[in-house]
Amino acid sequence: MIFFRIPSARSIDGLFLLMVVAMPLVAAVAAAAGIMVLGGREGGGPLTILLDVAKFCYLGVAMAHLSRGLAERTDGGLASEAWWNPKAEAQEAPAFDGEFWHRFPNHFDGAAIGLALALMLAMF
Repeated sequence: MIFFRIPSARSIDGLFLLMVVAMPLVAAVAAAAGIMVLGGREGGGPLTILLDVAKFCYLGVAMAHLSRGLAERTDGGLASEAWWNPKAEAQEAPAFDGEFWHRFPNHFDGAAIGLALALMLAMF
C-alpha cells in the first residue's frame, strides 16, 4: 500500500536527491568549521553559525536549481548552442509533459526542496 505518492514521477533519482539534501549540509558544516577556526565566534556559538551557513547553502541550491530549470525550459538548456553562439537559432523549448516530469526530483523539485529546508532552518 502506498501512503505517499509522487505525482507523475516514474523514478526517484537517489543521487540527485542526495545532491539536493545532503551535499549543502556537508558544505555548511565545512564552512562553519572554517569560520569557527578563523575566529568567527561572535555569532552566538557554533550552532548558530552552522544554522546560518546551512540556510545560505540551501538558498543557493534552490536558486541554482530554479535557474537551471528555467534555462532548460526556455531556450533548450545549457547544452544549447544558443547560449554560447549569438548567431545560432534558439532551440524550441521541450514540452513540460516530456521526460522532465518523470523523474523525482527534477530541477523545480530541487528548488522547492532547497527553499523548504532553508525556511525550516530559519525557524530555529
